[in-house]
Order: sequence, then structure tokens, then C-alpha cells
Amino acid sequence: MNLFKLWKWTILFWGLGLPAVAQITITQVEAPEGLVACGQPGWFRLHLADEQHETFSGEALAVQLPAGMNYVEGSIEGAGETAGGQPSLLEFTLQPVAGRPFLEVSFQVAIDCSFSNVNPIRYIVSANGQVFTAQAPSLANYFFPEIVAVSSQNQSIYLSAGQAGQRSFSVIQATPGARLDSLFLVYRYDPGLQSSFFNVGATPPGDTLAITGAALPGGDGYFDFGDTLFLQETIRLLGCAESTSEMELFWRCDGRLCQAFYTDGLAALASGAPNLVITNQNGFASQNQANDAAQVGGGFCQTLSLQYRIENAGAETAYGAGAAYGLAVAFGLNSNLYSSPLPADISRFPNWSFSAQAGSAPLPVSAYQFPDPDPLLGFNIRFDSLASDPDGAGGLEDLDGDGFFDDLPVGASTLLTILVEYDPAATADCTLLSGFPNTGGAQTSFRIGYRHLDQCGSPFSYWYGVTDPGINIIELFVHRQGGLLFQLEPENLQAGASSYLSLAPTGDWSSPCAPTDSFVLQLVLPRGLQLGPEATRGPGSHYGLVEVSGDTARIAGSERGGIDDPWEIPLVPDCSSPVFDSLLEVSFLYYCSPDCPIPKAIDCQEIELDYLPQCTS
Repeated sequence: MNLFKLWKWTILFWGLGLPAVAQITITQVEAPEGLVACGQPGWFRLHLADEQHETFSGEALAVQLPAGMNYVEGSIEGAGETAGGQPSLLEFTLQPVAGRPFLEVSFQVAIDCSFSNVNPIRYIVSANGQVFTAQAPSLANYFFPEIVAVSSQNQSIYLSAGQAGQRSFSVIQATPGARLDSLFLVYRYDPGLQSSFFNVGATPPGDTLAITGAALPGGDGYFDFGDTLFLQETIRLLGCAESTSEMELFWRCDGRLCQAFYTDGLAALASGAPNLVITNQNGFASQNQANDAAQVGGGFCQTLSLQYRIENAGAETAYGAGAAYGLAVAFGLNSNLYSSPLPADISRFPNWSFSAQAGSAPLPVSAYQFPDPDPLLGFNIRFDSLASDPDGAGGLEDLDGDGFFDDLPVGASTLLTILVEYDPAATADCTLLSGFPNTGGAQTSFRIGYRHLDQCGSPFSYWYGVTDPGINIIELFVHRQGGLLFQLEPENLQAGASSYLSLAPTGDWSSPCAPTDSFVLQLVLPRGLQLGPEATRGPGSHYGLVEVSGDTARIAGSERGGIDDPWEIPLVPDCSSPVFDSLLEVSFLYYCSPDCPIPKAIDCQEIELDYLPQCTS
């Protein structure tokens, strides 16, 4: 910057045949070796001499600067500024010094980012109607401010669909002497990519981020040599398609744009696969399979609480890629533990009601809302009713930003409680327990399944079968699978002698009651028959006749599991009866809870007895 070159021109102007009246030389005696755009200005110094030894007296000096070189207002020395000049042609008035035929004029210039030293500086002096000109190279060297990226992170980033991530880069101002007052970041994105936040600057309408003032590092409002700016952007992948972006960083000083550099970005779909696992938390430790109704608990009028841990054991390469979105849990009832895991039509189970909660939040239970592959015949619990977090950290989340906590990230789990109630009074007496009149069965099995979407909206649904781990399929109770075999022996009923009526199950038979519940066999005897004096026997270790009222007898049994032993009832002919009927009414009365003081009559049958009364000797 301290090296100078001397440029001297002597220009003679002669009138037509007249002697010369002035001869002025213009010499550039000082110039900066180089300048930095957006940096400090430099000094130019001229030596003006009148070879006729005349004193300067207010002549006009004009300086024509090349494009991109700008005069520093007020810096002129040895001349005065003239109002009305143009930026491309500066005008000054020379200030004479008495008795001196020479003059030195100095001024400062700065360059901006549009400068090029192709064009020279031109000097023009007007004196007594004559014009004297000279020119000199503008600058030997000039430099522009340069911004260089020194680090970047996540320029290629993998995101799950709908999820946000951050990418960043750091830039440094690498030109000594330059200082910038403004940076502009212009960004362009594929439609599947959205920018939501930058850590610095102000985002005006459009696609440009302005970084000025206090947003620039250093605290002085400028981006100086050596300053480092950290830029961080939050982006969101809107769909499942790979999306690209382009960012262009411009810089500016003194209101003029300088240079720019480009950087590309890529956002691709992260891989992930949800794996939902439901496990019963009630225990049933003594069961190999959940087919012992007595161990499940509950009963008539008694609430059964089933707890399930729902966990996402999936895998992912980015958060949210393996999440289960829009989670719904389905459940229902069917008539066979080992049949299809799909529940049967809920209209067949009028006695049953359900409620549910996740964490401490109650959940609505509704029917027929699985949309695929077809409407299923069970109930389901949709977590999209949860507008606030029901179970805290590590559980349900709102990953997709829909305002509902119905998404389960990989590694997260939630505890679901389903309350099951059976109301025997919801149907009339003599109704089969499970609502399957075609089979006559009264087995009831609880089924469970789930439905969710993956990150790209593909649906997944599954119903657990009895062989799946986790004891999720539970046999609530089994009453009977077959019928009753009736046998009267001997068929000839003698006066004063008892024949035995045997009632034996023809298939599996167990009570739906809890261990503290009870049931009795009720017989309405046909006219002409009555109970004999012998003991009445029944299944289990405790049995016997508990009540006789007219032609109605009630016999207790204590068996809670499979009923293998028959009931045996002594019968004798009532020889005082004028009529002997053959129609025996059989039913079971359940006293399955202290909360159900009125017994429930189920499995009512009418049996035709084939016997011959012998009342005469």
C-alpha cells in the first residue's frame, strides 16, 4: 500500500497561430498499490504545475473515476468540492497558493465489488478556455471480500416423513481489510422439503434471509476479516420422496452486492420399520395358555381389569422413521379360543360392556372403525382423541404434528387398561351366555389386535392368535361346549323305590363364575314325579339339595373347572297324582357375585322323560 508510481504528462495547447498562454502539467505522484473492496479507502495525490510560472487562480479540476471506484466525500485537499457534480465525473475548484506556480491535490477513494482496473483514472483541468487532460492506471492490485465455508453438517440428511432435522454450516470472512455490512441467503427447495427456521437473520416474504446488524458476528454490525458466522437451518421432509435444495449466499457492502457461493443439500427418507408388541400385564403365571377361566378373574357383575403393555420394538435410522402413527387398538369377543382371532359381531354379546384408559386418561371405545381391510366386528380404541400427553415421557407422542398423542416412537411403550363387565340382567332368563344360539355354546374369548400407519401412511393391522406370545388371547369363561346326557335308571318307577336321573355333560363344561361365586341346577319335575329320600349327588366336593318348593328342586355343585361327574337325582312316583307327565324343565341358576343378588337362569331345556310309573302291587 506504500509503494507509489509517478505518472507525468505535459500537454501543450496552442492557439491558431497565437503564442501559448498556458502550459499545465498533471502528474499523479501517489496512488495505493491496491485496495480492498468494502475496505479502507486509499489516497491519490496529484502535482499540478504551470510551466508559464503563472499562479493558479480557481481553475476547475475534474476527476473521472472508473466504475466501482468511489470518491470519499470531504476528503479533497488542495481543492474545493463543487456542488452538482456527478458520481462518474467529480468536479473541484483548485485553491491557489500565493506566489507558487504549482499545486498538490489529494483525495481518497474506495472501491466496491463492481470495480475493475481495466479503465484508467482521467484528470481534466480547465484554465482560461483551455483543457488539459491526463490519465493513469487506476490500481495495480485490488481485492474482493471472500466468504469461505469452513465446515458443514448434515448437508445430506436422512429424515422420517413429516419430521424435522437441522443442518448447518460455518463461514468465515477471508479477505484482510474487508468488512461487510450485509449477507443474504437465498434458498430454493423441492416441493417435498420445507424450511421452518434459521438461527440468525430476518426472513422477509419470499425466499431470502437477510443477515445484518446485530445478527453479524463480532458485535459491531460488520462481518470483518476472521469473523465466523454459524448458520443453522431447521428443515422438514413433508413426504416420502427424496428432496433437494440449493442455497446461495450473497454478501454486500455500501449498498452494493458483491459475490456469492452456492451449496446444495439433500434430504432423503430415513429407513424404519415399526414392530408393535402387545403383552398382557395381568400375569396368569400358572397358565401355559390363557384358557382357564377361573384364573382370569371377574365374573357376573364383577369388573375384570385387563392390562396390556403396548410397545414399539421397531428399528429406525432417524427418529420417527419406525414409529407407529395413528395408533388404534382393537378388541372383541368370539366363541372359541382356538378359532379365528377375529372377533364376532358385537351384537351377539348384549351382556358385555367395555371401557378403557391409557395412563390416567380415559379413552373412547367405539365399534366398527377399522377402515381396512374391511370393517371389523369388534371394538376399537382410537388414541386420536388424546389432545394432551396421557402417559408422560417414553410413551405416546404427537410425532406428526396433528395435535393428538396417537403415535408411538421406537422404544416407547404405554400401558392400556381395558375394563370388562358382564351384566346378566341385560338379557332375559334362559338366554345362552355368549349369544350363539346356533351352536348352543357359552364360551367367551377375548381377542385383541392393533392398527397403525407407518411413516408413509401405509396401514398395518394384526389380530393376535392363541399361539402368539404374551397371553393376549384370554378365555373369559367357558360354560359348555356340548349338551347334557339324560338317563333314568331304572325306567320302571316302583312305588316306594327310587330311580336315579343322571345328568352328564357330553362335552367340556365349566363355570363362568369366579371361585367365590356359585350356581345351582334347577329342575321343575313333571306331574307325577317327586324327589326320593336318598341323597342327591352332584359334581365337585360340595353338592346337595339346597331347596325344594312344590315341583321345583335346586341342587348345588361346587365344581369350577371341567365338570366331569354327573348330577344324580333320586326320583319316585307320586302315586296320588291323577296325571303323570313326562316333560322335565332343566336350567342353571347362577349366583355369581354378591352384587348380583338375583340369580340368572341360563341354558334352559325341556327334556322328555321316558318312564313307566308302577303304583299298584
